[in-house]
Amino acid sequence: MNENINIVRTAGAVGMAHEHLAIVVALNVPFFIVITKIDLVSPTSTLQNLESFLKQVGSRRVPLIIKNEDDVITAGANQLTENVVPIFCVSSVSGEGLELLLKFLHVLPPGVSIKEKERLEQETPEFHIDENFKAGDVGQVLGGLLTKGVITEGTKMQIGPMKDGSFQNIAIKSIHRNRVPCRMVRASQSAALCLDTYIPGLRNGMVLLSADQNAKGCMFFQASVSVLFHATAIYPGFQTTVHIGNVRQTAVVIGICSSKCIHTNERDSVLFKFKLHPEYVSVGQRLLFREGSAKGTGEITQVFPLNGIQ
Repeated sequence: MNENINIVRTAGAVGMAHEHLAIVVALNVPFFIVITKIDLVSPTSTLQNLESFLKQVGSRRVPLIIKNEDDVITAGANQLTENVVPIFCVSSVSGEGLELLLKFLHVLPPGVSIKEKERLEQETPEFHIDENFKAGDVGQVLGGLLTKGVITEGTKMQIGPMKDGSFQNIAIKSIHRNRVPCRMVRASQSAALCLDTYIPGLRNGMVLLSADQNAKGCMFFQASVSVLFHATAIYPGFQTTVHIGNVRQTAVVIGICSSKCIHTNERDSVLFKFKLHPEYVSVGQRLLFREGSAKGTGEITQVFPLNGIQ
């Protein structure tokens, strides 16, 4: 029994830890890593495992092992602006490393600056739908995140894409945040929006956009992708689950631009097609695709809406 426990402890970052790392890298968000229980097992093998993962293609992060206060200041100043990933080794039993971790949390700058929030609020609204349901007499309710702009009660918007790629006009009847009614929701805030009319066929992954936008869904899109792992190689015809923001759908690899296939740790431009229905995606969005043990990341470079090219 003890031998089995020791094997697990010395295995390093495996399984779900790599899954979580792949997701945060795909979303292109800053992060740091804390290795615990160093009073029981030396973190050497885990550090080597993490450094190898962070430096591979598709990630290209710079691991910084925090050893003193100077490292804390360096990590705090660069972690949100560069590809630096601070790594802390701590023990809750002996207290080793905890003081450095606390100091790092104190020097971290805010995730989104006031100027950035103000810039986002000036843009046309874009609300990503994560859930939808009907609440008694209230009507149809959409839960999600407002990524850009400002929405108030009575705002005229459009929702979609529908099965044919089109959008349908609606108006916001009421707004709730944390189950409390409010008049307005701003960029980077989550909310529940009640619509003024019932729309059949709504699904998670749709978006709410400004009523004056010429929005269309797409079935085809092109992305620059990096394969984090595949047992053999990815060829045209490969089907995979694609995650793009709030969008999650099976997509098929239609073509690979500069080669016949892509192997682990290789990068190429790939043409995808959604398998079931059109989605609203835009150039510059990050994506994560996975199928079994195969996984990769990328960025959308071109969108082919149902009525033309973007």
